[in-house]
Amino acid sequence: MLFRSTGPNVGGGVALWEVTTSDGAQIEVKLTAQTCSDGMSDRTYPLTAEVKVDKPKAEILKGCAASKAGIEQGGESGPVR
Repeated sequence: MLFRSTGPNVGGGVALWEVTTSDGAQIEVKLTAQTCSDGMSDRTYPLTAEVKVDKPKAEILKGCAASKAGIEQGGESGPVR
């Protein structure tokens, strides 16, 4: 599956990527500047994440997000920056 993104549309604390893959699947990735807890650790993340995919079956994935550097520098608990 290949796709290219021109980058996100950013505004109001939200970054949104919308792409179509080479096989016609629609993918939407939304990051929102809102604190998020993964529910499995004592970590909190600076972003909430939602990914919608329509093929091969419709699916919505929800979770938390942060930069790679923030995750690598964060400890086992507390905020990830």
